[in-house]
Amino acid sequence: MSEEYRTGGDPLIHQLFKQTLIVMIIAELSTSIATMLDGIIIAHFFDKYAVAAYGLTSPYTNMIKMVGGFFATGTQVVYSQYAARGDSKKANEIFSVSTVIMVILSVAFAAIIFIFAEPFALILGASKDAVHLQHHTAEYIRGLVIGLPLNLLVMFLMPLMNIDGDKKRIAYSINVMLVVNLAGDLVVALLFHGGLFGLALATTVSFLCSLIVLLLHFRKGSSIHLNLKKNIFE
Repeated sequence: MSEEYRTGGDPLIHQLFKQTLIVMIIAELSTSIATMLDGIIIAHFFDKYAVAAYGLTSPYTNMIKMVGGFFATGTQVVYSQYAARGDSKKANEIFSVSTVIMVILSVAFAAIIFIFAEPFALILGASKDAVHLQHHTAEYIRGLVIGLPLNLLVMFLMPLMNIDGDKKRIAYSINVMLVVNLAGDLVVALLFHGGLFGLALATTVSFLCSLIVLLLHFRKGSSIHLNLKKNIFE
């Protein structure tokens, strides 16, 4: 191990970890604000059963933030260790493996939850006895899980923007997400008189727009990139 890494690597990793912690808090707060906007719209334009259904989905949203934080923090720390040693090839292999695993797991999990949304709604506490409560909960869950891979990718990429020196893109991404989510909620509620599925789908679209903003970072070249030209699991 080089003298430069022994003297400079650890402080660099500690600094990046602290910065990433701040970014992750901001990312989780932005996700919370997005779902809070849904709650405000639901409370004003929907019935009490829709409000109850929205509240029942909070364990799901909390779980997503936990999983996203797990992948983002773990990848960022390991990536930083190799990057500090000057081993960009290995660092990007770590990033690539984490990205592939997260996408595969999130798509599989989203498909399962989408198909079994009604039983999942019962697990979350929806009652068959309350009028439409199970249906409302299941519809909102379905709209959210469509965007599950997008949601996790946003939380995954935000800390890496910090590593690659593009902190402003994090703010752009969050602002786009919040504006699109609010506009989508209002359009669904006021113009189309949509249900909870439509509101959740608006949140999904906001995550897509946020992800697009983050992905634009890579158009001019980046030290962080996917390395899929060979078997990254070797």
